[in-house]
Amino acid sequence: MRRWTAVAWAALAVATLITCVGTLRNDYRDATLVGDQASQLMQSVSLAHGGNLSYDAADLRNYAHATWRVRYRPPAGLLFQRHGDGWAFAKPYGYSLVVAPFLKALGPTHGVAVANTLLLLALLAVCIALLRLRLSGPAVPLTALALVLVSNVVPYAYVLYVELFTALVVGVAAYGLLRAARDASRWAALIGFAATGLALAEKSTLAFALGPLALVALVRLPGLRSKLPAVAAGVVVFGLAVLPYWHYSDHRSISPYGGERYATRGGEVPFSDPPAPADRYGRSSTNETLSGSFVRHALGESWRGKARSAATYVVGRHTGVLVFMPIAVVVAALALLTGKRMSAPGVAILGGLALYALVYVVLFTDNYYGGGQSYGNRYFVQVCPLIAALAAAAPIPSRRLVVGALASIVFGLVVLWPGLRHPSTAVEHIERTTALQRVFPFESNQAGAVRFRCGVTTPRGPREACVAAYDP
Repeated sequence: MRRWTAVAWAALAVATLITCVGTLRNDYRDATLVGDQASQLMQSVSLAHGGNLSYDAADLRNYAHATWRVRYRPPAGLLFQRHGDGWAFAKPYGYSLVVAPFLKALGPTHGVAVANTLLLLALLAVCIALLRLRLSGPAVPLTALALVLVSNVVPYAYVLYVELFTALVVGVAAYGLLRAARDASRWAALIGFAATGLALAEKSTLAFALGPLALVALVRLPGLRSKLPAVAAGVVVFGLAVLPYWHYSDHRSISPYGGERYATRGGEVPFSDPPAPADRYGRSSTNETLSGSFVRHALGESWRGKARSAATYVVGRHTGVLVFMPIAVVVAALALLTGKRMSAPGVAILGGLALYALVYVVLFTDNYYGGGQSYGNRYFVQVCPLIAALAAAAPIPSRRLVVGALASIVFGLVVLWPGLRHPSTAVEHIERTTALQRVFPFESNQAGAVRFRCGVTTPRGPREACVAAYDP
């Protein structure tokens, strides 16, 4: 066992080294800024050079410097909002806040590369720490390898997306809450609830994933002297974290998706010099805020479509958890096989993951995966540390977990080979698939599904022909 444990740790170390060499050498400016990257980059340069989250012409010039070394690319897809007589950010700011000091100190290329590499390493470390709460031997490095490095996690270290930051916050929350539920540790509870407060400020739907475990941890903490400080920590952190949203939305919203939001049309913005005309940008609505009217409308939609989304959530060709993070399905199945031996924290974690997926399938039926330019289900990437927490909380035999992890690694390497071989362009070229991947069902009812077939940065002629022939 010692020999196999050493081999497993060595494999994880080599894979981590190779991955980090790639992320540190990456220049995000060599690729097109697809998806949410324009918003995250604009927020980062505004924080780095302006010290705030309001936008002006200077921020636009700094953005131009931070895009591509050869020619300026306008901030296509940028989301922003009114702020008094000016303009401000309109996306979660946590990731941008982490990137900003690195960007200022090291410049755009090296700053983003170092920040993303550190986030990836921190996420891997948190997952290992979670696994070690119960497991030892080769199960720990092999499960961590399958979860973080042989899945759709690594490609998000090559782009300016929030996924790694959000997953890290969720991982810290899960570690603290699981330690509190298992050992009734007051310090762990403070950390867990504080991180949960930050997670909910970044994304409200994470309440469904973390809520059940937080409830178990709260019940198991002895006495009000342990419970109240933990809850207070979560409330205080949440309150402080949403203050920028409250301030920059002119006191209209505590969510990054509230307020009067706008999006670019062709990359022109009203805070340029001279300002772009109003017909070059427009109002932007979002369905990411769980209002009562939105929930009622979603529940009244066709349940046949929701059933199809539930299936492709697991086995979809471009979004399925089985395809892009097979270890998650393996750990969930092994946890279910433990039956009545499952601990209360294990039930809470598994229930939280199921509830999180169900909320997206039922309420966001045509976009449960992140929409637009997502490599796999990026919303599930945000909660992937809960898979490590489930492996630690459920009484899964180590040998079964080792076999499951090895099978997941082999399957992941085969089905995701193009993305794992070229992770720097995986998010840009989501249309790139393997023969085995194409065996799985196509997510025809998902918003932006045409991009799975035709891509978004494909040369204009072939892309137009593909779109014209598109038949879901």
